[in-house]
Amino acid sequence: MAEQLKNIYTKDFLLEVSEKVQSVYHDFQAVNFITSVMNETWDRLALKVRTRQISENLEAFLPSRYDNTPPLSGRPSNCAFSKWAGSCSYSDKASTIAK
Repeated sequence: MAEQLKNIYTKDFLLEVSEKVQSVYHDFQAVNFITSVMNETWDRLALKVRTRQISENLEAFLPSRYDNTPPLSGRPSNCAFSKWAGSCSYSDKASTIAK
């Protein structure tokens, strides 16, 4: 039997997301975020519910207002989650938007 798609959301996946968020938002509480996402119901959750659980917890662990957020460091936010983030720059962002 094929692996269930919901299993793409592993602890390693959440660690990678947390590291990338923390690289631009240093106050992000990665351990608490992962613990909150992967609570006692995690194993029983379907794909869409897992996705929602991750997004709701991101909302809970990120500042609610952008103007209250400490300055971001590093890359532009649109590059933070991409596999090619190392090659992304502000000019890449501008050229992507222009297309």
